[in-house]
Amino acid sequence: MALHGRSCLARGRGGAPLFGEVGCGAGAPQGLRRQTRQALRVQQHAHSGVRPHPDRRTSRGAPVRCIEALHVRRGAVMDGFGEAQLQAVREAMPDYLANVHGVTDLRRNFRCIHPDHEDRHPSMGYDARACRVKCFSCGASGDVFEVAGWDSGAEAFPDKVRAAASGAGIDLGECTSPCRPRRAARKPARRAPRQIEGQDVLPAVQGAFAALYEEPGAVALDWLRRRGFTDEKICRFGWGWVQHPSDIFTTGFERAPMVEAGYICLPFPEGEGWHAVRYATFRPCRNGAKPKEWKPKGAPSPVWREHLLRQSSAPVYIAEGIFDAAALTALLGVPACAMCGAGTGRVLDVAADTPPSERPAYVIATDADDAGRRFSETLQEGFAKIGAACSVMPPYPGGAKDAADVLRAKRVMP
Repeated sequence: MALHGRSCLARGRGGAPLFGEVGCGAGAPQGLRRQTRQALRVQQHAHSGVRPHPDRRTSRGAPVRCIEALHVRRGAVMDGFGEAQLQAVREAMPDYLANVHGVTDLRRNFRCIHPDHEDRHPSMGYDARACRVKCFSCGASGDVFEVAGWDSGAEAFPDKVRAAASGAGIDLGECTSPCRPRRAARKPARRAPRQIEGQDVLPAVQGAFAALYEEPGAVALDWLRRRGFTDEKICRFGWGWVQHPSDIFTTGFERAPMVEAGYICLPFPEGEGWHAVRYATFRPCRNGAKPKEWKPKGAPSPVWREHLLRQSSAPVYIAEGIFDAAALTALLGVPACAMCGAGTGRVLDVAADTPPSERPAYVIATDADDAGRRFSETLQEGFAKIGAACSVMPPYPGGAKDAADVLRAKRVMP
């Protein structure tokens, strides 16, 4: 019985049959004959000790690859990390978002976490199938490695992997094999907040404050006054004016555009006594500007007036934005700080790193919207876990969204 001119009974070395007494004649269906031919080739290669070339293709165009090649491909090591390790970190993006940004409900949109986008309305969503986030406003998207790069400023891929694994609570260890890494607790204990590094720009910030009361800063000063901030509060917070953020920081603001009316400088002082300034954000003096605030690229965002979370004797109010926190201080005369781009994660890290005997009572004063309520729930849950006392501020009067709206409307808090 023949199969296209070949014996249907293939034999290996020494005449040993490879398929036993199984044959496939010309009258057999075409699909069965094709499968038999392919099986014969595989058996012949196995007994002859010759492996098919990895790039060799069958008559139907499908590549024929040896088992060893498949194992090498599946166990590929990329930059010292196994493929299974990378996949484990990639799939842990919900843990990373919860631990670092306080985003726990991925069924809804949340505020964009890209450092160049100050998102006032939740516009970022999570794709569970692709394990990626995407902002439908600014277009930023990425997986957990890219997001970790945004947060940490890391540029090399191994550094992004380590930052993502740390934020997600995954211990990569020293293993470089393609085995799946050990998983830590889903929500690890709070870690010590990262120190804000960089050059002290306090002299430049003082110069920006002086420029606010000169002719070039007139537009910025008028904008702040119309928001309800007095000169006394502007002086207390050290706000100023610059033509461009690069007047303060030499790097980190290369993408910030030139604005004719300049920028309002919002410094983050270290301590009540203004010991140093290593971080600041800048608000363009132009209506409809996007983003509303520019932050230094690659630098971790601290909490505005972060020292209050550690050493204040009175209850400390926690708001979302700088102007919200400043408005609370102006309206109620209370110490207030702002999460800004740091999110709830850094607030909880600082509180957990503070000895219980030195912690103040915390008052959560987030915005009266869905995102603000989620921030509030995350903070309440986090404070409860570390044993910190907290309460929630009552709703703002007149249906106002935040304290800045109340101050701007010249309303009186109840």
